[in-house]
Amino acid sequence: MKKKELTLRAIVGILYAGLIFVSNYTHSYVFAAVILIFFLLCYYELSKILQFKKPIWTIGSLFLTGLPVFVFSKSFFLHQPWPLDLSIQNLSAVVGFILSVVCLFKFSEELDLDQAKAIFMALYLGVPFGLAFSLVTVIDQGELISKEIFYLFVLLWTSDSFAYLFGNLWGKTPLAPSISSAKTIEGFLGGMFFVWVAGFLIEKWGPTLKGNWIYVSLIVGFAAPLGDLCESKLKRIFKIKDSSNLLPGHGGFLDRLDSFIFCIPFVFLYFLFA
Repeated sequence: MKKKELTLRAIVGILYAGLIFVSNYTHSYVFAAVILIFFLLCYYELSKILQFKKPIWTIGSLFLTGLPVFVFSKSFFLHQPWPLDLSIQNLSAVVGFILSVVCLFKFSEELDLDQAKAIFMALYLGVPFGLAFSLVTVIDQGELISKEIFYLFVLLWTSDSFAYLFGNLWGKTPLAPSISSAKTIEGFLGGMFFVWVAGFLIEKWGPTLKGNWIYVSLIVGFAAPLGDLCESKLKRIFKIKDSSNLLPGHGGFLDRLDSFIFCIPFVFLYFLFA
């Protein structure tokens, strides 16, 4: 990567991280607004990638994709904690997301149908963004805090940054050459190690959070690269390089949030048992 492109990538990355940090510590509603904006931008990019043949299904996909976001964010806006239990609703959401990933890798030819595209968007995109709101904590006087989501972003940044660094410096062995030639085992191991270190530091010296963040870091260490591969698989199927050019040096919001989208359901599942 040229120096100018690397500098641009770094500047955009810092602004992106700063937006999440400032919004998280400003007010929970500001943070929620940022997450919702991310969702809408990812929806826009994914709908452009999938290219619905009939306009009615573009509208229908927005309704279907927004439905899980509405269901899981409702308790957030009512200042009520989402029940993190082994209910059918919670488990069905995670299973639905997993099925969307299976569809992407095993039944991608079905994504030629508008109906399948709309359902895929709801499960692959709507469910993770909806589940993100269930991880928000309600404290005294109904105040909302979003520390779990913020520290999840910290782990994701750690994973992505060190995987990128190790992959560029020492990467020689392709992780999944049929999907992406850029991902290496060396990058995966580097990201895995340092995200575990970050999880250890958060658990020992960070604020009080749900669950054990050493375990959360292990989930992120495995799931974040898989999210990246899912995005690469999607782009390979539809023969595109980036989801958009909205984030110079990074591609689009789907490219930047692919790890977040993939990690949320599995972190949510861990919290159901924690």
